[in-house]
Amino acid sequence: MKPIQHYNLDYLKELSGGDVSFEMEMINHFIGNTPGVLTRLDGYLAEEAWKPFRDEVHKFAPNLNMMGVNEIIQVANELERLSELRIETERIPGLYSGFREHVQIALEELIADFKSES
Repeated sequence: MKPIQHYNLDYLKELSGGDVSFEMEMINHFIGNTPGVLTRLDGYLAEEAWKPFRDEVHKFAPNLNMMGVNEIIQVANELERLSELRIETERIPGLYSGFREHVQIALEELIADFKSES
């Protein structure tokens, strides 16, 4: 039985219209930028800097969508909502922990599956 994959490139493939170089460019962009995004989010969370936290999640969400990291998009939306409205901020660390873990696994899978192709 194949392990669960934490990404799905169907949307990217549809968007690219079969342009494999575009697909690889987007995958490499995700691989290259995601570690920095997570590091910035970690820092904003530690500082309870909700506006930059919200802005970073907001900018990152389309990348998750493009890479088909679909299970976590609703969590990203909730993180964005809570940090924007500055409500129930005590929920943010727990939500973010699961979000970060899922994104990290998807990133590692993409690296394992595509890094040698770049």
